[in-house]
Amino acid sequence: MILQKTLTKTARANITIILIFLATVSITYAAESINSIYPEDKIKDQISQHNWQYYKVELDNPAKLTIKLRKISDDVDLYVSKNQKPTTDNFICAPRKSGKRIETCRLNSQEADIIYIGIYGKADSDYQLGLSAHEQELVSWSDYK
Repeated sequence: MILQKTLTKTARANITIILIFLATVSITYAAESINSIYPEDKIKDQISQHNWQYYKVELDNPAKLTIKLRKISDDVDLYVSKNQKPTTDNFICAPRKSGKRIETCRLNSQEADIIYIGIYGKADSDYQLGLSAHEQELVSWSDYK
């Protein structure tokens, strides 16, 4: 619907204002939430086929990080990346073992990092996610002089 209204500002000028009303369309979608996870946390959860579940780990210091995914009932995949959510095409670690095997990613972070963990459901499944981190001291060459 178009509504047109003419206003007179002065005797010499007419200003025409056209207001266009557009129908609003509401689109509903499932937002992929990102849950924070901390070293030594053990997560038990479930995922539906063809869906993602995301976790993030904020490392304050350099650390050796071990992430383990145990598949309880069916096939899910582990994906890990730095500074952004992983995808099936963009990751730094993705063991992708089929079946109910344990998938493990080990990372050595040389600085404070944000690590994202993605769990992808190849089938409806229950899973357990475990995380351990050990701070590591970086040795500089000046320590050996």
